Amino acid sequence: MSRRTWLLLLILTCGAGLRLGGLDSSLRVDEIEIWAHARQPLGDILADHSRQPHASVISRVSSAVLGDSETAVRLPFVLYGIACLPLLFLLGREAFDEETGLLACLLLAFSPYGIRFAQEARYYAPLMFYSLSALYCMLRLLRLPADAPPRVKALWWTGFALSHAFNLQLHQFALYPLTLCALGLLVHGIRAKKLPLAGAAGTLCLLSVILHPRLFSLWKSLQLEAVAPGNLTLGESYLRWHHLPPHTFVLWEGIKDYSDGALLGALCLGLAAAGILLRPARLRTSLGLALWVLLPLLSIFVLRAKTHFEFRYLIFILPVWLLLAASGLSAAAGDGRSRLRRSVLFLGAGLILSLDAASLSAYYRNPRSRLKDAFSTIAARCAKGDAVIPYPGWDVLWQGYYALPEGCRLLHPSILMEGAPAFSLSRLVAAHPRLWLTATWIEDPERAREFHGILGSLERYYSVREEPLLRSSDHNDDQHVWSLLRRTDVPLPALASPPAGAPREKDFSRGFGGGRRPRMTLNITEAAESLSRSGTFALPASPEATLLVLPKDSAAGRRAAEVCGTSCLLFAWSGAGTLERGGTQGAFQPGDLLSLAAGERPWTGRAPGGAVLLRIVAPAPPAPESGAAVRLLANADRPPPPAPALHGGLEVSIVPLGPGERRRDAVTRSQKTQWVTGIVLKGTLRLEKRISGVDFQEGDVYIHPRHWPSRWTVSNRSAGAAVLLQIVKPWQAADRAVRREGAAPPLGASPPPLPFR
Repeated sequence: MSRRTWLLLLILTCGAGLRLGGLDSSLRVDEIEIWAHARQPLGDILADHSRQPHASVISRVSSAVLGDSETAVRLPFVLYGIACLPLLFLLGREAFDEETGLLACLLLAFSPYGIRFAQEARYYAPLMFYSLSALYCMLRLLRLPADAPPRVKALWWTGFALSHAFNLQLHQFALYPLTLCALGLLVHGIRAKKLPLAGAAGTLCLLSVILHPRLFSLWKSLQLEAVAPGNLTLGESYLRWHHLPPHTFVLWEGIKDYSDGALLGALCLGLAAAGILLRPARLRTSLGLALWVLLPLLSIFVLRAKTHFEFRYLIFILPVWLLLAASGLSAAAGDGRSRLRRSVLFLGAGLILSLDAASLSAYYRNPRSRLKDAFSTIAARCAKGDAVIPYPGWDVLWQGYYALPEGCRLLHPSILMEGAPAFSLSRLVAAHPRLWLTATWIEDPERAREFHGILGSLERYYSVREEPLLRSSDHNDDQHVWSLLRRTDVPLPALASPPAGAPREKDFSRGFGGGRRPRMTLNITEAAESLSRSGTFALPASPEATLLVLPKDSAAGRRAAEVCGTSCLLFAWSGAGTLERGGTQGAFQPGDLLSLAAGERPWTGRAPGGAVLLRIVAPAPPAPESGAAVRLLANADRPPPPAPALHGGLEVSIVPLGPGERRRDAVTRSQKTQWVTGIVLKGTLRLEKRISGVDFQEGDVYIHPRHWPSRWTVSNRSAGAAVLLQIVKPWQAADRAVRREGAAPPLGASPPPLPFR
């Protein structure tokens, strides 16, 4: 073999070794999300239009073959990153010459940015590989001689088409390489007077974009929306600080990112310019590759004002950017085999690699994520009754991969964010004498302001001790762990009642923000006690449900006994009494689920000993032929009806669950999205999807969306039987506006909402 072949093998070996090292470090939250999504049935993964399925399918196959260790989860994505190295060599040789291909392969092999994202179990390395493959196939097609055999042309066209087909199943940003390739084919067709060929290729690419069902499905979910104060983490507004400040020069920021620093960015920029200027014979190729880098970066000037982005989404730029730098380095060294030329090549490549080495040293010294270490530190000392609060909230995916011991509860940080709907510091302090707090990304100014407010609130009631700091390669990803022990010299905070004349709160049914997760809105028993102390009698629990407390005093009961409008469903949580309208009466007792028929006059109710009722608003069906205006649909203590009761637009059912029993949502394509309000009548239930799970206990009222084809599972976690009252409502366009604006007015001044469990 030639010297250059040996050199290529050496580069590939070094590049593979750097990418295969350290794969057993902690997974990041984004990696756990891909792993969790891959655990769904294959049909659900392929049918889910909220995300492209290719990365999840890769992870699913890997899990089945290799297992679920950190190394096994990452390995298939690392192999894509390794495969990019010889592919970049082939592209460099085709675009320029063999020496440029070797230099480009060398720069990518030691690129800290390339290694970092090749080791992440997400779509980055496959996106880079398929984009490179499509570009290489296109370049070979453009340089085929006119008399090339048809089967050779068909082979390269097949590779080109398959590369884009797989790429489009990874991420919506795969539209960039597709569009750039279409532009390249179009320009070549016009210059070579092969307009039919260019037009056909361009039309095919554009049609694949238009007809692909998943490509724009994430756009809306990525758009920024205003959120209420206190919901910074919870309302997806963390996207704010991913955006660069308005005065930032995006092009330079991208070049710095891909080059791993300002000095390397300036060096690579100079080399790329030299390659364009010093190689006039390859000017068109160099300019085409430069547009591959510049056009996506320039588009961010518009994109960043509309949606969330990060430079790693455009990782397909990286190998082409390094190829341009390699072209400049080769051109700057000049032609021939002189000692000076070799010295220039060695010095230039050595300078770049020495700067890369400093970044790589820091990268391998400290892993990117310390989530595993933080959970291991807490799990080793966490006892039953302790609470663990991770900041930011991200999601509860961690419970599926890095779990806590039984009895050590994971709580969402919303209960500590003053101004957030689920804020309830008093409940937390009263229930948990010891807390564990783990936090990351608190160097960011927005996060720091929010987090230190949380920590300041806790320091009033707990003695706080910071555990050893867990360092990562990026200081923003450092994991902080605090242990907090409740102070005995400070009285417990009282449940606050709203001051007189306080403005009415907005609808608490919005929970703690985010439309994809279940959220607790209140606990009936605790909320009823707070309502009684505050002198009010109504509190919205969801857009369909309002908690009502009928006072024991009959006179006050008459003044505040309008329990229904013209029609509704009514669930009696506690107390017994009567309902009446005109001459029509009906009795209720605890556990009754009643249908109150429509009529012109409102329904009123009385309970001599007081009662706690849950009113469920919905257009009611007409009264039955028997004339009964109050119908008993079910009672929680009796066997449930065989089928859900239909009440107007709602489907209402009582679901009994035996010990350990699990039930899965049945969502069909015809019911693509539904809103579910659940009331736990008895026992402790767990609501989970894939590995994301939340526990609810007796009296909790929660709301969550369910989307076809993803499914939620409810399981009984108590030793005895459990009972769930479930209200299902089809998605309405108007619901979105109500939830966004908080337009549903409450019926009285409201106490602080109760915490998410």
